[in-house]
Amino acid sequence: MIIVEPCAGLGNRFLGMASAYHWAKQSGEELAVLWKTERVMGARSEAVFSLPAGIKIIHAKDYGYRDKPFSHLKYQFLEKYYRSRADYFSDVDMTYDLFMEKGNEYYEKVMRENKLKFIRAFSQFHDFNGIDKPLAFIEPTDYVRKKADSVIGQIDSAKNIGVHIRRTDNQVCINNSPIEVFVEAMEREIANDADVTFYIASDDWDTICFLKERFGDRIFYMAEKNFERDSDRGIADAFAELICLSHSKKIIGSFYSTYSRIAAMLSGIELEVVKK
Repeated sequence: MIIVEPCAGLGNRFLGMASAYHWAKQSGEELAVLWKTERVMGARSEAVFSLPAGIKIIHAKDYGYRDKPFSHLKYQFLEKYYRSRADYFSDVDMTYDLFMEKGNEYYEKVMRENKLKFIRAFSQFHDFNGIDKPLAFIEPTDYVRKKADSVIGQIDSAKNIGVHIRRTDNQVCINNSPIEVFVEAMEREIANDADVTFYIASDDWDTICFLKERFGDRIFYMAEKNFERDSDRGIADAFAELICLSHSKKIIGSFYSTYSRIAAMLSGIELEVVKK
C-alpha cells in the first residue's frame, strides 16, 4: 500500500498525488491520500476534486499549535502513527532529492521491496514521460467545472495563449519574471499571429488590469474569483483557473512556479517560462 501526503500549494500537491497514483497503478497497489488542510491549503479535498473509486482520502487539519492545538496534535499523532508502521518513509526534501538524483529506478525498488510506503511530497517522484495527461485522474467538482466552463466558452482555444503571472508572496517569481518579460513575450506572439488572444491568470488584480488596459480585447480573465488560499472557494477557483489556462495552444508561465507547469500538464501543451 502507498500512503501519500501531498504538501504545499495546489500545483505541488497535484504532482505528489499524481506520482503516487501512477506508482500504485503500475504496481497494482492500494493508494491512500492524507489530505491536510492548513493556511497555505485551506480547502477540503471534496470541495475541489474527486479521485477514482478505491482511492482512500484521509482528512487532517493543522493550523498550528497556537491557533488550533487540538487539530495540530491530532495531525501530529496521525502522521507519527503512519510513519511508525511504514516499511518505508520519506519526508518532502528526501522525496524530492532522491527523485532528482536517482529517478524512477530508485522508486521502482522502493515500491517492489516495501509493503507499506508513506511518502510526503511537494514535488513529483514518478517520471511522467510516456503518460498522456498524467493528471487526468483528478476530477474537478461540479463547481470547479462550471466556473471554468463559464470562461472557456468565451475563448477560441486554437487562437488563445494562457499567461500565468505569479505575484504576491512568491518573491522568486517576481524577481525573475517581472511584468515586462510577459509584455515582451505577448507582443512577440501578436507579431506572429494578429488574431491571438490571451487568458491571464494572476494572483494580483493590478497585473490583470494593467494587461487589459495595454492589450484590450485580446485579454480574457476570470472576473470573479476568490484569492484566499485558506478557503474552499479560493482553492476551487484556483483549480478552475488552471483548467482555463490549459484550454490554450501554449502557456507563457512564471519562473519557479509549479502552477504554470500544472496548467500545461493538464492538456499536454507547450510551456514557455519567461524570465529576465
